[in-house]
Amino acid sequence: ELRDIEINVLFRPAGYVSGDIYDVRRLDDHHVGFFLVDAVGHGVPAALMTTYIKSAMMLRQLDAESAGDGRIVSPNEALARLNRDVTHHQSISVRTATAVYGIIDTRTLEARVARAGHPFPLLLRSDGLISPIETDGAILGVFPDEQYELTRIQLAPGDRLIFHSDGFEMAFPRKKGERSSTQGI
Repeated sequence: ELRDIEINVLFRPAGYVSGDIYDVRRLDDHHVGFFLVDAVGHGVPAALMTTYIKSAMMLRQLDAESAGDGRIVSPNEALARLNRDVTHHQSISVRTATAVYGIIDTRTLEARVARAGHPFPLLLRSDGLISPIETDGAILGVFPDEQYELTRIQLAPGDRLIFHSDGFEMAFPRKKGERSSTQGI
């Protein structure tokens, strides 16, 4: 918890070695960052890819004007840098991943989100209305100069952001005849 923001995680990897990772970090006194990455493929190669991505993800920028910790890197800029790094370090076998990264300002409840080919995050309003956050961006590791769209969302008390991987539907399968809670979006 950070101020009025509460982060909850449910992590159910498909196997012992997984290509899905997430991280939640307090970036400063007023910002919390969170990302989810899903390496394309399975097993050890996918797990190694996500480990590399987690270590390469730049959330803060140190520069000459910054005092100490530096500035927070916006989600779209962080994904663009990560994409260039992943594309540059390709070997004979191409490795790609999807990702979504967001930052919440705990003072204003503004969320900034960018995604790289990942399933759309969902915004669940306190009144029960569900809508996808349709921000644009290609998968990591394919187009070296890809630019990622930054989407700003004004949250209200009681709203929830849901970030998930493509395995979400498999982890929570619908029963026969049951309607999807996001049907019609």
